[in-house]
Amino acid sequence: MKSLLATLAVARVAAADPVKTLGVDATLSIPLTPWIHDAGIGGGGSVWLHLPVTELVEVTARLGATVHADRPVGTLAPGARVRLSEIPLLGGARYRLTDGAVRGYLEGEVGLIFRRVDVDVKGLTDDSARIRLASSLGVAIEVDRFEVRGAVWLADLSDLDGEIGIVVSAGAWFYRF
Repeated sequence: MKSLLATLAVARVAAADPVKTLGVDATLSIPLTPWIHDAGIGGGGSVWLHLPVTELVEVTARLGATVHADRPVGTLAPGARVRLSEIPLLGGARYRLTDGAVRGYLEGEVGLIFRRVDVDVKGLTDDSARIRLASSLGVAIEVDRFEVRGAVWLADLSDLDGEIGIVVSAGAWFYRF
């Protein structure tokens, strides 16, 4: 009987709830051609949550904000500038490729992105906002509490030929529960 209780106690400790991780990162967004002609390089950050579902797989959630540098609109209105701002709300998964002191991950996320475009033509301003479906696919390297990520950013899944970029971020987890 004592051995059965000891076995159950060990099994309960082994099956303890997985550790959830909350973190932040700083993000650099680099639009690729042809999107680079409409949006400048962007910077921002995000808050993320990782929820382990198996030993190798985690479910992810991310809320961020990125503001892109303004760009000239073109020759039609000299001096006109346009700036893009993005607020992504993404969910996805990541698969651990390596284990040890340095851990590597393959990551994919998809979700909604609130996008706002501000236009300034010689002091006259206008803006438009829309919600789109966006996605990213990339890799991450994690050492201790720090993480570096790189991903292909599909900023608008309805325009796969035009709005593709590279996203690089660095951050750390700050809370585990």
